[in-house]
Amino acid sequence: MTATQTKYKYLRFLPFKDLLLWDVKRMLRTRITSNFPIVKLGNVITEQNNREKIYEKPNDDFKILGVNNKVGLFDAYIEKGKNINQPYKKVEQGWLAFNPYRINVVSRHL
Repeated sequence: MTATQTKYKYLRFLPFKDLLLWDVKRMLRTRITSNFPIVKLGNVITEQNNREKIYEKPNDDFKILGVNNKVGLFDAYIEKGKNINQPYKKVEQGWLAFNPYRINVVSRHL
């Protein structure tokens, strides 16, 4: 075994040249195998879509989260409700969160 194979013994790498016509469904059907069942994420999690109207509490402080490629979910800043003009989704401890504009970054709130 090479060092890479030892380090990533549960991952299988595919050469980029083999990915000419691919999408997630095709990859799941033809290339990805597992000893565990591969299921749709929507079958095992529940989306929480409740939005908090932060602006209705103008003098309260709110911790705003950010998400990036380096650390995942992080405490971005604290802001007064009066400075926020839109509803925000609340993230509880232990939840998965993602920014739909940066779908490649998914994080777990610890």
